[in-house]
Amino acid sequence: MFAGAFAVITISYLTATILGYIFRIQNPRDFCALRIAASFPNIVSLPILIFPSLCEYSVVNEALLPDSVDEMDRREQCVALSNTMIFCYFFAYSLVFWSFGHPQLMAAARMKNSIESERTETDIEGESTSMTDTERNNIEVNENGFVKQLWVAVKQVFSSLGFQAMLAGFVTGCIPPLQQALFDEGGPLRFLGSSVETLGMASSPLSTLIAAASLVPPTRENSTTTTEHESDRMDENAPREEEEVEEDESPIMSDPQFGPLDHRRRRSIQRFAQSIREGAENVAKKVTRTRSDTLRLLAWFVASRLVLSPAIVTAVIMVLDGTGLLDDVPPMAKLVVLVNSCLPGAQMIVVLLKSQEELADSAQAVAAVYLPSYLISCVTIAAWSSIGLWLLS
Repeated sequence: MFAGAFAVITISYLTATILGYIFRIQNPRDFCALRIAASFPNIVSLPILIFPSLCEYSVVNEALLPDSVDEMDRREQCVALSNTMIFCYFFAYSLVFWSFGHPQLMAAARMKNSIESERTETDIEGESTSMTDTERNNIEVNENGFVKQLWVAVKQVFSSLGFQAMLAGFVTGCIPPLQQALFDEGGPLRFLGSSVETLGMASSPLSTLIAAASLVPPTRENSTTTTEHESDRMDENAPREEEEVEEDESPIMSDPQFGPLDHRRRRSIQRFAQSIREGAENVAKKVTRTRSDTLRLLAWFVASRLVLSPAIVTAVIMVLDGTGLLDDVPPMAKLVVLVNSCLPGAQMIVVLLKSQEELADSAQAVAAVYLPSYLISCVTIAAWSSIGLWLLS
């Protein structure tokens, strides 16, 4: 599973990179953010929902489980085995993400976010080269700090709640008396085990709700209200400022027709200039990404994440199966790897992007791509799962 996780992430990263240059993604922040999203799919929440449904069918049980398993226990054994494979995959996935994916994702904050409205073919090719150079300068990890970065990644992996839950489950499974006390009927700790089971069933929808809440952008009403409050505070402070000016000014400068009037004019000019700056910033944000840019991002993400990457992974599994190199690998492990290669992007990518103010715009771009890609994945996941079951049967 560890080798499979590394292979899928590497294939997904290279596929997204190559297709990104073919689709000519112009915004380097969007390119970096969506490339990481394409490399690290949602490999926990979706698989633990998909495999219990697959395990209900006898054809799946017969293809993935040995004949020695009792017919009555096939579904339970199928679900338990799939969960074990999923969380083994999750460990390698977490290690790669926190050591490689997260630093690259945060490096996008140091990139320039500018798109020209009109370009010639030569300009686009030149910009692609400059974008690559910028990425290399911003993303390249200093070799002297590799050990420190690896240590930070290991700490982040072990401090993540998902890994801690997996570790607690592993320890519980290795101690039969503890497992019986928690989950067997009439066990002394059954009340705690049943609570854990209930929370576990709600984990997937809760994570979806949390990720959805992070996608909500600040409304313009809130910005307008904030600006109005700031203006009110300025108005409240204005008389004090005028009084201070009047106290400090000479008798000539404090003439009603000169001093205070001049101060009010300055304040009006400052407010007018501030409104122009805010309007220019809003316009700049609106024209940063056009509808065609968003459609290009969606086409690139869907092609790399949902089509080409799982196609390459499926081809690799077929070739290795034909040579006999995967004879000792359980069929369930192969199917988990194949399904994880065709899943949409992980929700935590958006949450991490939202944590950086400079990446709020890219977070919205990723969110705009995620919604249609999740809808499209309903078809692609079914298609690739069917292909995987056909190959493994």
